Amino acid sequence: MTTLIEIEEGKDLSKLVSSNVKQLEKVKGYIAKAIGKFLKMKLDKKEKFEFLAMKSDTEKATCSTDLIAVIERGLIITDRF
Repeated sequence: MTTLIEIEEGKDLSKLVSSNVKQLEKVKGYIAKAIGKFLKMKLDKKEKFEFLAMKSDTEKATCSTDLIAVIERGLIITDRF
């Protein structure tokens, strides 16, 4: 995630725009995998709905800010675990 943020902020100019896309997809993959693991657990309806919404938001994310919002929401939802 740090690399993605640095690329977006222009701190790491050695990376190409394609690196930004690759890094974004890589982080989205990690988040999707984590959400998938939680969806296999016994969840109540509200939790399942929240995880499915997070999954959708992850797929729609276009920058690190979008992903940070998903992660922060996930931390709240997973508090009981």
